[in-house]
Amino acid sequence: MKTINFLISNSIVRTNIPNLKKYQQNFKYNKIFTSTSSSFHHKISKNITIGFQKFKKIDFYLLKNKISKSNTLSSFLNFQKQSFCQNIENSIENIEKFQTSLKYKFHIGSVKIPHFAKRKTGGEDALSYHDGMICVADGVGGWNEIGVDPSKYSNELCNNIKREYLTYGHKYNYNPKSIFIEAAKKTISQGSSTFCMCTLDFEKNYLHTVNMGDSGYMIIRDFATNSKFEGNLENIIKKNEDEKIIDLKILFKSAEQQHQFNFPYQVGSHGDPPEDSEINVHEIRENDIIVLGTDGLWDNLFEEQILAIIKPFYETTQKIKDLDLLANLIAELAEKLSLSPKYKSPFSVKSKGLYLGGKSDDITIIVAQIVPNHI
Repeated sequence: MKTINFLISNSIVRTNIPNLKKYQQNFKYNKIFTSTSSSFHHKISKNITIGFQKFKKIDFYLLKNKISKSNTLSSFLNFQKQSFCQNIENSIENIEKFQTSLKYKFHIGSVKIPHFAKRKTGGEDALSYHDGMICVADGVGGWNEIGVDPSKYSNELCNNIKREYLTYGHKYNYNPKSIFIEAAKKTISQGSSTFCMCTLDFEKNYLHTVNMGDSGYMIIRDFATNSKFEGNLENIIKKNEDEKIIDLKILFKSAEQQHQFNFPYQVGSHGDPPEDSEINVHEIRENDIIVLGTDGLWDNLFEEQILAIIKPFYETTQKIKDLDLLANLIAELAEKLSLSPKYKSPFSVKSKGLYLGGKSDDITIIVAQIVPNHI
């Protein structure tokens, strides 16, 4: 049994949360609870302030009718405490239901390498992820020219995405476009960003995606599982692992949304409506690999170069253990080539001869593998 204390005015609210330690250890929810708790604390503090203002207005009524102001305040605080505790319990119930509903989940590795000129500030990209959701956002650098920090918008957007997904995702059937639209409405920082998000379906073996701009994703599959072995897919996978039968190929690569060359669609201040984002649905299989990244990846590495880095990891063990290392190796090669002035990069190919060399930029990557969700 874990107890969390929250200071409300001069009173302490204590709420007992069963098995919180188990959740924190198993699912790494420390940040979620911290964020949720902070949000609730802010909400309660605001309500109490309103309450005191109301009490001040009815002081005369209380005095006239000989009603104890302290009793009224005590009742108000008790009501707030009950409401707060119920919100916390509901959040845990939603998370528990969420965890046990997913047939598959993402095994995740990630990396952010800011542009060398932005290392001190952390760059303008952002990312967020959970067992059933991954997303990246790339703050549009042009806002720097008018004194606006582009990272504020991209980070707030990703934070709102995770909050909407975990707290209200069931309202949208965890549809990424609906979550994206709602999170964008709640993102109030000035700025804009490109965005890409992938979510796992709760009922079927589907990956749902939404993309706006020139961030994007790629799906990689071992097509050896298409072989005509006897038995189900799990038996095929096991047989392939035993016999080292591997046929790793690119299944899909998302398309960019561009108004014109190097002018991507973007959500935010004076940007494109999130409703204009592109959606896709893909059937997934166990061990499929999703590479999600901002344009710092896709402008500097071709899909086959990324596949070549992944193959040795997959050949060693088809359930890749160190996805953080894999993401870092992909990002390091992208950064190295971004600094090469004579490299015929994907960006230079897209420019149709207007540009030669890599494109130096923030590089943010999530590598996620589809694995069974054993709770």
